[in-house]
Amino acid sequence: MNFFMKTSRCVWMLAVIGVALAGPVQAVQNPPVQIRFQMDWQLDARAIPYFVAQKKGYFAHEGLEVTIRRGSGASATITRLAAGNADIGLGDMPSVIDFAANDAAMPVRAVFLMYETSQAALTAYIDKGVLIHGNAILVNTAFSTRHPEAVSGFLRAMSRALKDVFADRAEGIRILKAYEPLADAPVEMARLDSFLDKQIDTVNSRDQGVGVIDMPRLQKNVDLLAARLKFETIPDATTLVNMNFIPARSARQITKN
Repeated sequence: MNFFMKTSRCVWMLAVIGVALAGPVQAVQNPPVQIRFQMDWQLDARAIPYFVAQKKGYFAHEGLEVTIRRGSGASATITRLAAGNADIGLGDMPSVIDFAANDAAMPVRAVFLMYETSQAALTAYIDKGVLIHGNAILVNTAFSTRHPEAVSGFLRAMSRALKDVFADRAEGIRILKAYEPLADAPVEMARLDSFLDKQIDTVNSRDQGVGVIDMPRLQKNVDLLAARLKFETIPDATTLVNMNFIPARSARQITKN
């Protein structure tokens, strides 16, 4: 064995020893994905699932850093999402339909149905025998294209938190007050009970899990609103929704105490 071969072998052995002494290589952690989450209204009981996910580290576990913003109306959420001033938000499906009728290229999609019915639309259309979808979690499509796993992670974290809220509503109120100290606990508990029991815990959600958007029903919503509001262009319901990010059914199944 010549001098150069001996030298190369020694260098190789020293490198192996160095790696062994140094221990396992630590994975490089990516910085969290920043998400601007736009509520539809004030930070009241309706924001509790997101505050719970924040407080308990569920968002952080998914590699997310979420800023929860108070809102000024469901339609304003869609405007901010479409303009790229928010990444994910809570807005109502009738507003999504209305926006899409006026702008087919609207860069907003519903990815998770939060409320089975729209209280605002319920009275107007109950005689038609069609229940209007309520609020949904919406995404800016440019954001979901850049960060698909972040959208999926957001929904996983929120679904996990929603289960916690059903299991312990009083804890949900305590967490809300940690973020919003002036919140009136009895008022917010009544509001929380109302939207959990009337808009989230429904026959459909017990059967399929929370979050699924029924496409034939959504198209009926579109057609009903088109007739009522005299749309010039009637949106195709399938263009308003993207169900590719929704968690597994077991993650969305609610069990009431």
